[in-house]
Amino acid sequence: MIANKFNPRLFIFLILGFVFCTIIGTLTHELGHYIVAKSLGYEARVFYGSMEHFPKGYKESDSFKELIQLNERYGDQIFDSLDVSIQNRYKNVFNQLEREFPTNSTKDMLVTLGGPVQTLLTSILGLLILWYRKSKFKTSFQILDWIGIFCGLFVLREVFNTLMALFSNLINEQIYFSGDEFRISLYFGLNQWIVPLLTMIYGLGISLYIIFKVIPTSYRLTFILAGLIGGFMGFGIWFGFLGEQFLPVSN
Repeated sequence: MIANKFNPRLFIFLILGFVFCTIIGTLTHELGHYIVAKSLGYEARVFYGSMEHFPKGYKESDSFKELIQLNERYGDQIFDSLDVSIQNRYKNVFNQLEREFPTNSTKDMLVTLGGPVQTLLTSILGLLILWYRKSKFKTSFQILDWIGIFCGLFVLREVFNTLMALFSNLINEQIYFSGDEFRISLYFGLNQWIVPLLTMIYGLGISLYIIFKVIPTSYRLTFILAGLIGGFMGFGIWFGFLGEQFLPVSN
């Protein structure tokens, strides 16, 4: 059947595309956090798989420097096993930092929203490209169609992250999760799984639409195989060694 036709040349092209988009999707997601943080007046930095933000002057404060010194000496020990005097030093430092730089939960949540919103907007952009291409008379699948497809599938990040969390919950009995979508749920007083599951369902819907309604049947098998291999390759390459070379995590 034509739907099962395998195209080796397209397969290589698509694998490279998925590797590239997995890396770009990770970086643009973190840039979504970064842009919101900077717009709110925070100091921010992007790493290869995360970002951090602090109020201006936070890392230059004496309290933060004392916290670093404590962590360098006691950071590998369980807090409850520390001497009471050391525990009190930690508590005093945290209290002092909170007095100097009060937590703003609303701003922190806006920064958290920045990443998922960027991912979803990129996916919507891809769908708009595909809609534009569909509205035009076309005789062949062109590069703009592939750009629309890859942008639209940025939303697979939501599917992957939630599935990994479900796996950790079922296999490792992990209960608490620190992902963006989980924190968004908790901020709005919802069960922590509500937003992750909703974004996963949305992501699955978009992905199935693209695969079975947009991808030509003659490319479908090649696309699915390349997606599975290229997606995991991109994740392994970036988080395994390449990302740390370009954007290492540092103090």
